[in-house]
Amino acid sequence: MPFQITLKIETLREKVEPDELQGCIYYLIKRGSPEISEKLHTKNKVPLFQGYIINNNFETNLVISILSDEFLIPLMQGWLKQPIEKITFGSQQYAVYSINHNITAWNQFSNLSKNYFAGIKIHFLTLFQVRQQYFIEKDTSIRRILMTPSPELILNLAAKKWNDCFEMNLHQHDKVTAAELTKMLSVITEKSIEGRTYSILSKRGYERGFKGSCSWEYTSETSLIYNKYTQLLKFAEFSGIGSRITRGFGKIELEWLTEKELLNNDKSIPYFNFGIESNGILQPQSFSYPRMWRNGEQRARLERKIYSSKH
Repeated sequence: MPFQITLKIETLREKVEPDELQGCIYYLIKRGSPEISEKLHTKNKVPLFQGYIINNNFETNLVISILSDEFLIPLMQGWLKQPIEKITFGSQQYAVYSINHNITAWNQFSNLSKNYFAGIKIHFLTLFQVRQQYFIEKDTSIRRILMTPSPELILNLAAKKWNDCFEMNLHQHDKVTAAELTKMLSVITEKSIEGRTYSILSKRGYERGFKGSCSWEYTSETSLIYNKYTQLLKFAEFSGIGSRITRGFGKIELEWLTEKELLNNDKSIPYFNFGIESNGILQPQSFSYPRMWRNGEQRARLERKIYSSKH
């Protein structure tokens, strides 16, 4: 079963990057059990942890969800062996006020859909990876647009982590199959997107990501598909969703919508370009575009035009 640990630490002075958080977790596990740490790096190269930093009332909480109890004891031992004033993230050190954990059984994800909701709003609290789309202007120039996360992308990333995590757990669960994903996507429609596409400077260079909210509508009340989809998203909210930018530490929050709330959220979908500021951070410059193409033939025609314009 998964464990969720909450640490209360001093107020942040600098931004904590996801890879710094991941490095801190691995370091503490190594202090608690070098054997487990070696196994984690060599045998089980899958995202086991989800962590995020939030500020609240001048207090910072570090929340870590551990998807296997195998890693809980060495992690806690590592923290006990760590000097109280020397919890380190990057160049910063913090004192830990308290460590609390709550145990959550896997079956919490199985019976979530007692009541049917018309849709869902997903809040992306950390930068989430985006894909690119190309448009041909009237002057035949090609404009590259950075898109927001799509239902297909979210479901595939959540399913991948679901399969990895349950495969490593002692209990046997049905894996999410490609056929189930296809059925889930057939009952989802994008309603609105409110957010921005940003770029951040990391060790790997500039990386682009979306931060904001997406509202999706369920177009079918098929209970089996609806329950599985809800189960998968709730799991992603708890464990973190894999994202190249966040190294598997993507943090999302779910908001279930009634029909009335969904109508209030039904806005045109904005897309955003970006410009460079003097501090090296890319900030968005907004403009609007039509809804994302969902028709495969339309995309194929566009790709053929792009190819022919280059040759």
